[in-house]
Amino acid sequence: MKKLVLMVVCLKAPICNFCAKTGALCPEDSKKLKSGQITTLDVESSVKLTKLAEKDKIVDKLAFVKAIESNGEIVLLFGSGNLKLLRSSPKTIEDINRLFGRKVWLFEADATDRKLMEEAFYPTRILTVNMVWLPDGSKLTKVILPYSRGAEEKLDEKAVKRVLKLLRGLDVMIEYERRAST
Repeated sequence: MKKLVLMVVCLKAPICNFCAKTGALCPEDSKKLKSGQITTLDVESSVKLTKLAEKDKIVDKLAFVKAIESNGEIVLLFGSGNLKLLRSSPKTIEDINRLFGRKVWLFEADATDRKLMEEAFYPTRILTVNMVWLPDGSKLTKVILPYSRGAEEKLDEKAVKRVLKLLRGLDVMIEYERRAST
């Protein structure tokens, strides 16, 4: 006789599932909060995402790691491979932005610097990334993007630079490929 195994996949968060569903912290999660292991923003974000996961199967498959606030915007860090899943559903991304009521940046917590930059500039494709060493010994990351009419207006360069500096300490300089003269 075969046994039927039922797997329940649910959003993984920095707090336990019970706390995320009820919004009240158990003693263990309270201890994490008091010790600084998690923040109130992590707790609030876990609760919001758990509520969304009840309606959205994609969110239910994610591993939420951390939330950071930057200049009134929210940066959400997820587990490895989660952004590919999220990008497959623009509606889910819209729902997350609506849920938080402000601009939400989505990244994978363990992404390389290059991958982090690709996500920050998404949907714009990065052509080249170069490291520029300055005379004082510091380094600047030069990102070259494809030229298109109005590309500079579409991209909030200050916000991208701020988020990359916050997450990895990257000082970024943005340039656009030169258009060939006709």
